[in-house]
Order: sequence, then structure tokens, then C-alpha cells
Amino acid sequence: MEIAPEGHEHLETSRKLVHDLVSEQVPVYGFNTGMDWNQDRLIAAKAFKLYNENLIRAHTLGAGPEAEVRTAMAIRLNCLHCGHTGIHPIIAWRYADFLNLGIHPIVPERGAVRESDIAVLSHIGLAMIGENDVIYEGTRMTSAEAHSKAVLVPIDLGPKNGLAIINSNAFGTAQGEPGPLRPFGPCRTGGSHLLHIPGRAGRQRVSVRSQGQCAP
Repeated sequence: MEIAPEGHEHLETSRKLVHDLVSEQVPVYGFNTGMDWNQDRLIAAKAFKLYNENLIRAHTLGAGPEAEVRTAMAIRLNCLHCGHTGIHPIIAWRYADFLNLGIHPIVPERGAVRESDIAVLSHIGLAMIGENDVIYEGTRMTSAEAHSKAVLVPIDLGPKNGLAIINSNAFGTAQGEPGPLRPFGPCRTGGSHLLHIPGRAGRQRVSVRSQGQCAP
């Protein structure tokens, strides 16, 4: 799985907007401000990395048995390439890396009510920064160890990245289609191909057209 050039261009354009807003000190929720009760607190640029890491750590509240995570990661990647979140392109590529290399974050299947999928998707974010456990090559290990074995470097988070990783309904959508993810021909997010996700409802097609539907 790879991100097509037009998808990468969308990611770069939206990321530039994030940095332009930060440099102009424009308060933007989740970019350079806190969240919820802390929404009126500005986050200093030097604290972006720590703030976004703590944002992910603070929401890892999932419980229950381990859930199938590949479909959720593919759905989230499918949405990110549209360039609407302002996430750093390297994080979108890390979703593709995890899918291509078979690095599967340990994600519990139950989260909290009224929080979209925040409480479970945050576990994927932990794996991306080298924390928590994953399944790699059929073995459970720390994310840091899997990164080392796969010759990857854990991601450093910046403004908006934490929020973009955890705040979506990708996991709930994936639960509605619990069959295993398999490619349908060449698969390029931002390109002209599709993914097939077999499930109870027959066969759902998830569009990955850059000019088409940007969500399943």
C-alpha cells in the first residue's frame, strides 16, 4: 500500500496551513490550544511534541479483548490522504508502513461512550511513537522493538498530530466490516484503485480516489 503523489500533495498542503497558523499565533482548537476544558489555553511551540504525546497517552482508556486493527488503519489512512486533517505526511506513511510490514498495534475493542473512537485509536498512536505493544511477525513485542526490527524510527509528534490520530470513527466503521482486509488489485491511497473489505453486509468498497469519496 502506498500514497499516490496527489494524495501526498494534499497532505503537504494541509500541513503547511497548520504551520502558517501556528507561526501567526492564530488560536486553533487542537493545533495550538488545549482541548475541552483547556481549550482557552495556548500551547507553546516548544511544548508541541510533549503535549501531543500526552494527549494520546491520556486517552488510552480502551478495555476488553484485542481487536482486529488492519481495517481500521486502512480506513483512517484513506481519510487522511484527502488532506483535511493537517496531519504530518510522515504519520500517514506510518499507517502504510504498519499495513505493509504487518505491524499491528494491540488495540482493545471497547472504548468510552461519546468519544467517537478516541479511547481505542489512541493505542495506535502509542505504537507510532514507540510505546505499548504490537504484533509483528506473529509475535507480541514492544512497539520500540518492532520499530527496531523493521528499521523504522518512532514518530515525533507536532501540532495537530495527536488529535488527528485519535479523533475519528475509523474503528467503529471497521467493526461494521469485520472481515480481513485484502487488496483489490494495486492499492494506492489517493490513486484510482479500491480496497475490498468483506463483511456481513456483503462486500463493501472503500474508495481511495483523491477526487472522490474520502470516507467509506
